[in-house]
Amino acid sequence: MPKTYTVKLLNEDEWREIVDSDPRYEHVDDANLGFSDPAKRRSYVRAEALQDFPGVKAMVARHEFEHLIEETPSDQDEHGVRHKKGFWRNF
Repeated sequence: MPKTYTVKLLNEDEWREIVDSDPRYEHVDDANLGFSDPAKRRSYVRAEALQDFPGVKAMVARHEFEHLIEETPSDQDEHGVRHKKGFWRNF
């Protein structure tokens, strides 16, 4: 059976619920626009924070999906969660 992956676009309440749901997400906070959890094959995007920037929202969703399928991990913390802080403040 092929692997399945999920990218979820979340409002701020859903984002907070996901971030608080797993201690491995301790480094994810409001400075992140998204993050990926390869162990769960899921990515999460703060869609509400990007509602005025649909092109950026699509870019972040694609970027987080790419984290799920990349062979060489990037932007990965010690818990295996992939995220990057702050780049979006330049928009």
